[in-house]
Amino acid sequence: MKKSKILVIALCVLVAGGLFFAGQHLFVADNGKDVTIDKGVFIGGIDVAGMTAQEAKDTLNAYLNDLKEQTVTLVGPNGNMELSLGDMGLSAKIDEAVRKATGTAKASNLITRFMLLKDLEGENLVLDMGLAIDKQLTGNLIHQQLEKLEIPAVDWDLKKEGSKFVVIEGSTGTAVDIVSSVNAISKDIAENWQNGAKKDVQYTLATTVTNPRGAKE
Repeated sequence: MKKSKILVIALCVLVAGGLFFAGQHLFVADNGKDVTIDKGVFIGGIDVAGMTAQEAKDTLNAYLNDLKEQTVTLVGPNGNMELSLGDMGLSAKIDEAVRKATGTAKASNLITRFMLLKDLEGENLVLDMGLAIDKQLTGNLIHQQLEKLEIPAVDWDLKKEGSKFVVIEGSTGTAVDIVSSVNAISKDIAENWQNGAKKDVQYTLATTVTNPRGAKE
């Protein structure tokens, strides 16, 4: 019995010592603005370690505003158009991401807190920033420029030359698939723009073939 008690006491001492030496931020005050984010925590490509929630939000909002200035080129079958990410209604789930980032510093159970810190020592915690464009807005902007982006189909027709009619041959066209194009652009921005702004980005728009009306007969 005495040996068991001694073993329990020894384990408690070891755990307490480990918790103490895990870092001073282990016992950071949970009073909202004073909570700082643990080392090894990233939101997208931004290192938010040591920041308070408000500092992290300010940093991410500044990054988001910079991204909104970035321009991309949309390449159609017959022409191009340029849009900024701000034109596309770029947004980010900043509040949600910061709540998750500060959550590691608010673990109520000290054992859980200790384990979280040990995990962060081995591998960074990278949280999704939640970047997204407004698909409907982007689709409308593309729709407004379809005339210069697409190759219209040429319908079969007849043209009178003197006393007879000559057949005007029809040809297929190439139309922009707005829904597929916007979905592809949205997916790329959400997945690949969190780690920094990019330059000279081009997105080739998805297309479909349009058939001419009529026939030679």
